[in-house]
Amino acid sequence: MRHDLRHAILRKLRRLGVDVKRYPATDSTWLLTRLLATADVSQVIDVGANGGRYGNELREAGWTGPIVSLEPLGEPFRRLVEASRRDASWTALQMAAGDERHDAQMHVASNAGESSSLLTMLDAHSDAAPMISIVGTENVAVHRIDDLLGTTIPARERSFLKVDAQGYEMAVLRGASRFVDEFCSGLQLEVSLVDLYDGAPRPDELFDAVSGLGFTLASVIPGFVDIQTGRMLQCDCVFARPSVFTTAG
Repeated sequence: MRHDLRHAILRKLRRLGVDVKRYPATDSTWLLTRLLATADVSQVIDVGANGGRYGNELREAGWTGPIVSLEPLGEPFRRLVEASRRDASWTALQMAAGDERHDAQMHVASNAGESSSLLTMLDAHSDAAPMISIVGTENVAVHRIDDLLGTTIPARERSFLKVDAQGYEMAVLRGASRFVDEFCSGLQLEVSLVDLYDGAPRPDELFDAVSGLGFTLASVIPGFVDIQTGRMLQCDCVFARPSVFTTAG
């Protein structure tokens, strides 16, 4: 009876557009922090931090280790600094990451910069989310993560690299090859399942590259969905060294 009542309440809430799930076991960020603990991660490098939501979510889910967040755009960086300013273990850096040091024009998106990219947005993105548009460009500094190791970015073993770069993930990995090879236990990459940005890697290209670096898929976090068709357009894939699980416990 109690089970039937619970489901009746859930059905009524869903008709109102509200869903209720058990916390924390179904929360993707909480599960990610469990993986960080399993891998004994020493720091999180957050590439494409925007206003600091990822860092805030990690903190709310219980992650207490160091975070280094990179965000190139001025207005989101201001919000990132505000989010991190009372956290001594959270560093904010105004820069983009890529495979060479240069200045570039970033396409600035209307959704508080979250869909901004160094690549050109394609029609598939605007078709699925017509409320999001490119509203201008901004000159940004692009750095190779490997060039920053030991200075701006600590060279800590068992690091975790998260990249949300709207199609620029492969370039970030190329510029972080030494860091990933020598210091990373895990990766979190945004993966476009359809062509949303001109020049972005296909999922199979990204998976092959990550597999070649010695990582295996650990989890998938749903992301950008076309609510008209139900098709998922982007997701976050979390990868780990196989040894993380064979040595756990």
